[in-house]
Amino acid sequence: MTRGDRIVRRQPRTGSPPAAGSACLEDLADAVGNEDLPMRLEAARAVKRSGFVPVPHLSARRLQSRAELEEFLAALREDGLSEHVFVISGDPNRPHGPYEDALTVIRSGLLQKYGVRHVGVSGYPEGHPAIGTPVLWSALEEKAAALAEAACPAAASPTTRSPTNSS
Repeated sequence: MTRGDRIVRRQPRTGSPPAAGSACLEDLADAVGNEDLPMRLEAARAVKRSGFVPVPHLSARRLQSRAELEEFLAALREDGLSEHVFVISGDPNRPHGPYEDALTVIRSGLLQKYGVRHVGVSGYPEGHPAIGTPVLWSALEEKAAALAEAACPAAASPTTRSPTNSS
């Protein structure tokens, strides 16, 4: 969700109406290059004000420093928004700072330090044009293992069998 986006309530994809008192949120929060961390913080606040659970995205390769990540996580915690995050490697080919990928953010220990309890990670279940399926599954398993080691639940489970891992 960026400054110009709006929150969209929609019917679930099944076509059935939402349960009483609930609504679906169309995900408008993506890690785009022209969006800085203060913009993400404001987007998370807007999502919370609208009655939803915000899941701020952290693009590892866009983070300039450990201090920048700590400042963002501290601001989320201060506003009661730090329980859920979605950690991705991000689009840049080269990191802008110390985090090469999502796994390095997870292993930093900062998520737990700032009260993150649930971490979503990407895995490209449909595949990726530039990354082979075995590499994708290995990365997902590593992220899930690191999260389990840190006692932080992941939104993705490596126990799902991949098309190339059916044994």
